[in-house]
Amino acid sequence: MKISELRKREAYDEGLLSTLHAGVERMEKLGWDLPCGDKNVQWYLHPFFSVYVTESFGEAGRHFLREQYAHAPRVMRRIAQRLCVDVLSMGGVFRAALQPAFELCCCPDACESMWMPGNHRMRYFNFARGYVRVFPKEGFSNAGILKEIEFRTRHQSKYPWIVPFKHVDVGTGVFEEPLLSMHPVNREPDAVRRQAGIEAAFGALQSLHQLDARMVHPEAYLDFKREAYERARDALREKFGGLDFGNVEQMWSRSAKVIREARNIEVSLTHGDFQPGNILVGYDGGASMPFALIDWEDVGVRASVYDEMTFLLQSRAPRGLYNRLLQWRRRGNPGAYGLSCSPELAAALWSIEEWIWLCETSSRPGILEIPHGLELHFREIAKAR
Repeated sequence: MKISELRKREAYDEGLLSTLHAGVERMEKLGWDLPCGDKNVQWYLHPFFSVYVTESFGEAGRHFLREQYAHAPRVMRRIAQRLCVDVLSMGGVFRAALQPAFELCCCPDACESMWMPGNHRMRYFNFARGYVRVFPKEGFSNAGILKEIEFRTRHQSKYPWIVPFKHVDVGTGVFEEPLLSMHPVNREPDAVRRQAGIEAAFGALQSLHQLDARMVHPEAYLDFKREAYERARDALREKFGGLDFGNVEQMWSRSAKVIREARNIEVSLTHGDFQPGNILVGYDGGASMPFALIDWEDVGVRASVYDEMTFLLQSRAPRGLYNRLLQWRRRGNPGAYGLSCSPELAAALWSIEEWIWLCETSSRPGILEIPHGLELHFREIAKAR
């Protein structure tokens, strides 16, 4: 490993440690229960699962990781994942292979908890008490988390597929929710349950799109979106100099031409990150919630087809995205989930909304280098010239 990569690793661990300490302090200030084990427990980064665990690990955590990660379409990968879960639970083997990442004083119970870092939030899983606590990572913007809190608080009593909060501290963006016996739909090995979960999620999406739904004139839509795009683009340029948006501008012109030919554009409240990883289904079909939609940080008003297109194009995996878009358009079929407009218009609307989303999310406070996914999107859009 290069020295520069080691330094990045050290800086990343220091940031996580700061978040962990802050998380423990917030739990104490909020009066939330905080079971304490040893005062100085070493925490290790597992190389396969990207989770931070203690030198000892309980059966509940082992079961959780198996259900979350040990389903894969290929047999060899599934075997490798199961082996990694087993090694994770064998403290002696695990400690012999790795150096501890850091120590956390006054940590929660070592055997019954786990911290899992995300893009800009940390999740603390307490298996003994059955809850998850979410903390904004130190140095990152918590605007998205606050948006999620506001949306879920407003709508959780109406929609059973929105996970209800147990506790919320709006001032810090910290919240607690129940630990569900569920996993992402793309990790569901049973094809029937997987398809049922997807269809249920699309039904929920239709309910979501009925909120704040309206028709707007194409020119009004383009003016509003152009302003949002330029604001996000300039923020990204300021953060990462030298970015060339020439290909994006060409895409914008082509998309705008298609949009201007439409009579009206349907806009509504959208999830913003509607992908298989954010659709949860029960392990065995017997969960208290048949399915759930999670990660509401990007909820907002957009063209209604944006969520469906994000899912159908698998756009959160940008490699090969342009070819997938071409194939989808050539089929001339909007898919089995009832897009409200033609494939050409849907693709044009999605392209504009996607680049606004990419610029906004890539320039958030706390992001220190250009995301690899954004670089791939630039390469993919260059193929469309």
